[in-house]
Amino acid sequence: MPKREDFKIVELAERRFKIGRFDALTGSYIAVKLVSKLSNVFMAITTGQVTDMNFAALAVAQQIADMSKIEFIELQLECLRVIKEIQNIDGKAEADLPVLASSGSFAVPGLNEDMITVLALVTHTVIFNLTPFFVGNALTSTIQTFKDLSLFDAKTSTSSPTGQ
Repeated sequence: MPKREDFKIVELAERRFKIGRFDALTGSYIAVKLVSKLSNVFMAITTGQVTDMNFAALAVAQQIADMSKIEFIELQLECLRVIKEIQNIDGKAEADLPVLASSGSFAVPGLNEDMITVLALVTHTVIFNLTPFFVGNALTSTIQTFKDLSLFDAKTSTSSPTGQ
């Protein structure tokens, strides 16, 4: 099994950024949220109903556009929390500086006004973090572990309190 990448370096607007991984809870939340919103697009792609990836990208953009402002800002903030900008210090050493301060405001100069770079960073982060769900059989093999599970035939180890 190939080693999982812990980060990805992206160069945008002559700046270098290090995109990290979501923690498991945040990643699971974002995956469920996006997959539920994009399930019809993913189904169309996986069943071959949609083969034009430009059309698929537009469909994904439409679904994301249907998010509320609060949902979209929350998604962006979660993505930006795992990004650091790689900056040269005195031309000799490099330092990874968090893109967001703990307050949620931008910690590196210029991003507050740079919508294109922020959108690109968010997109790279989502793709980098969610790709493992769809590569190989990761999602399919996980789903298979639930195939024999039913809420209605689950066995319990205790008897009912009324003896019935």
